[in-house]
Amino acid sequence: MSSRSGSNAYEPIASDTNYDDSSLSYGVGAGVQFKVSNFNTEGARGEFYMSLSGRYLRGGEASYLKKGSIEITENSQVIYNPMQSKTDMFLVSLGFIVKL
Repeated sequence: MSSRSGSNAYEPIASDTNYDDSSLSYGVGAGVQFKVSNFNTEGARGEFYMSLSGRYLRGGEASYLKKGSIEITENSQVIYNPMQSKTDMFLVSLGFIVKL
């Protein structure tokens, strides 16, 4: 959210980052694309394709906060209890392509 007027029009009104982390990722993927049909509509000729692909991404370990991960003690001390997990993933994608 940002202010809409004045000299600080694009400065954030309120912003806070409780915790952040990053992790490198690398991977490999492959896919296929094949023609489903040709079409001719109102003088426009084209082709209809379908594509299917898969990608494996190997990532490092990342730390993050979830609901309940921030504790505030009686003397107002803030304690973070981060979770950790691997960031590996396998993605499958199905797409449709129209070439005119």
